[in-house]
Amino acid sequence: MEQKQFDILVSKLDKMIRLLGANAVQGKNVEQSILYLNSIGFQSSEIALILGRSANQVSVTLSQFKKKKAAKSGETRTLEETVDNGKVENVE
Repeated sequence: MEQKQFDILVSKLDKMIRLLGANAVQGKNVEQSILYLNSIGFQSSEIALILGRSANQVSVTLSQFKKKKAAKSGETRTLEETVDNGKVENVE
């Protein structure tokens, strides 16, 4: 496979991944979307592209969530455990 063909293939796969991510968070608010996409393995920069936000905004949201979780007494669940059957629990 030539480099040009490989680049085209990678570009198309990237688009498919973004579409799948956007579909997975349809109907969720921004915070829920960020938490869900992060929990299934998307990086901040990828989440930013999917949601049309900045990578910094995504990182700040994730950081705030981690601080909220740490502040809750008796809560030891991880971010992944907060996502249940594709639904993010209310973190406030």
